Amino acid sequence: MTYSPSSAVWWASYGSSQRIIWRLLGHGTEREEFVPSQWTIASVQTAGGIIAGATASCITTPLDTIKTRLQVMGHEKRHTARQVVKGLIRDDGWKGLYRGLGPRFFSMSAWGTSMIVAYEYLKRLCAKDE
Repeated sequence: MTYSPSSAVWWASYGSSQRIIWRLLGHGTEREEFVPSQWTIASVQTAGGIIAGATASCITTPLDTIKTRLQVMGHEKRHTARQVVKGLIRDDGWKGLYRGLGPRFFSMSAWGTSMIVAYEYLKRLCAKDE
């Protein structure tokens, strides 16, 4: 339940951030006479991966926090997700739902960026010239 929303947000954010970055660089406008270098392409993909990781981690960390709390609770005191949310808010306020945001941000950004840069590089390598 936490990986699907996280992945969906990551991919949507990655696509959107790339379009925005390319637009800021002038690609897709009347100045489209330049062909971006491999370094520029990799840099845009890296930035897109980091932005996607930041977005996905900020949006889905509460789900991950709730999941983790439910997993580590003992069987004698089984709580519902609603009870866990109420307890987190009672103990730490709304920021309690964002416990572990820093490590999750770095993990998702590093994983996503390395995965997407490798994927895009291999895709370009395997593309047939027409």
